[in-house]
Amino acid sequence: MRKRCLALLVGFWTLALQVMVYADGSGTGFVLSKAGLIATAYHVVEGAMAIQVVTSDGRIFSAVSVASKDIQNDLAILRIQDTGFAGGFQTESPLVFASVSTRMGQECFTMGFPLGEIMGTTARLSTGVVDSLRGLQDDPRLVQISNPVQPGNSGGPLFGPMGDLIGIVVSGLNAKYFYERANIIPENVNFAIKSVYLRALVETLGEDSILNRPNSLKALTREKQVELVTPFVVRILVKTPMQSQIQTPPAPSVNSPSVPPAGSRFVAPVRGEARVEFMKPTTKKIVNN
Repeated sequence: MRKRCLALLVGFWTLALQVMVYADGSGTGFVLSKAGLIATAYHVVEGAMAIQVVTSDGRIFSAVSVASKDIQNDLAILRIQDTGFAGGFQTESPLVFASVSTRMGQECFTMGFPLGEIMGTTARLSTGVVDSLRGLQDDPRLVQISNPVQPGNSGGPLFGPMGDLIGIVVSGLNAKYFYERANIIPENVNFAIKSVYLRALVETLGEDSILNRPNSLKALTREKQVELVTPFVVRILVKTPMQSQIQTPPAPSVNSPSVPPAGSRFVAPVRGEARVEFMKPTTKKIVNN
């Protein structure tokens, strides 16, 4: 009888450790088309079991899939499979791809959601200049920017002076890494993938209307440009498995306690640096009093 109880105990213990462990994360995206196409960085949604998109007016969409991706260049295009998405926008997205080459020293700005819910759910502006037309180790796919960005800004749009898209924010230098190894703390050394790579990804979807729309922002002030693009900057929430392998502890002896030993509980690391919670889907506009 004792051996049978022990066998049941071992089976139960093993089953408990087979439960998938998840972590939540967040990033930024921007609307390519109000028909439901959204661009972001691929690493924001990589391996996601579920994706949610939260619009600037508080609508939440959970029927989200990856329509196209470019893993090498860290880009993804999401598709919202909900016809109600378009109804929340009074106009089509003003996003237009840059038609002239980006120049070192030119001003640029990005919109995003730094540090997830720590900073709040309102899109934040970050301004700067293009410091270099190349990234780490002279990577020609990237531009280096002085704009302050944080975890949560990944996937956000980078605009030039005329309000045209010149890049997508993808990374920054790890200050902790450089401090521990070189005793220096890099400041505002961040990178964006050039928009030409996103344009190529859009072309694979055959969405010519996105590629050929006129620039309605080029003659406007920075303040007005920000006002018009903000409704089309969205939060991306993801739920990602962090532990998929079964962890089976060694079988206890007949003298083992009836509970797992102290310290055996698996603690999942957090994806990014800010936890978020999935919310109940809604397509109703939230009005702030």
